[in-house]
Formats: sequence, structure tokens, C-alpha cells
Amino acid sequence: MRKSCLGLVPAVVFALAATAIPASAQPTGESSSTPSALVLSPAPLQTTVGSTFSETVILKPNGASINAVQANLTYPTKLLTCESVSVTNPPWSLIVSDTCDAGTVEIVVAIPDVSTSVTGSVAVVTFQAARAGHGKVTFTAGDAAISSPGDQDVLGRTRGCKFTVAA
Repeated sequence: MRKSCLGLVPAVVFALAATAIPASAQPTGESSSTPSALVLSPAPLQTTVGSTFSETVILKPNGASINAVQANLTYPTKLLTCESVSVTNPPWSLIVSDTCDAGTVEIVVAIPDVSTSVTGSVAVVTFQAARAGHGKVTFTAGDAAISSPGDQDVLGRTRGCKFTVAA
């Protein structure tokens, strides 16, 4: 079972936005032929040492109305450094967290008073290739796509990316 997102987000922020990720948000357990997804694109990727590249975090609601997203990523610090996280605004106008450091990326965003059911970008994460090798950028525990109405986590799957850094 996926963890609730609130452990990372100050309650004060949520008091300001009725649509933010609620403490009660848990996976619905309802079956769906195509659950919502978070994916990284492009995947797979090839680059060279010293080059920068971007991975886009894409939300695929697959028919659900989504008003908040949390994406947690990890990456190998021996091969990559994270340069920046840029949230896609619009539609994600409430940015609770958009950080990257020491092998982790945390993105928590919401759309106050509305929702989206359109596949699109949540954020763009820019990395620099530090050393030659093979690795993965992966989603970790705590990822969520919160539906509106209902305030339920409807995220069914995630897909990270593999990469190769050449000398």
C-alpha cells in the first residue's frame, strides 16, 4: 500500500488550498482497466559525461480527474547530479515542493479549485552526467495522483527510465 503524501508537506499549505493532498488519501482499491500513471520520458536515454539532459515527469490520468500529484524519484549520485526541477505551470499552480539533492527528487503540486484529466507534463528534471556508466532514475514510495472529487489516490503504476552515460 502506498504511503500518504502528507508526511512531506506542512499542514499550513494544505489549509490554504482545499484541493491539496489530504491526510486520508489512500489507494482506492477499486479496479480500473487502465489506472492513472506517472512516467518519465524519454526512456531509455543515452548521453555523454558532462552533458545535461532532461527527464519529463508525465501524468497519465487515463480518465480520472486529478488535482494533486506527488512524485518522488531517486537517481545514482555517482553517475548524475540534479541541476534543477521546473514545474509545469499551468496547470500545476500550487507548488508545495520541487527539490532535488543527494540522489532524490521531490515534486508535490496541486491545482486549486479545478482538476485535469489530460495527459501532460508535471515537471521537468534536469540532470548532468558526471561519470560513465549505466543506471536508472526510479519512482519511490509515496508517489500519488489524487482524484477530485473523492480525494483518493488513484495512481496505479509508475515507470522510471534507464540511462547510459558514455565517456
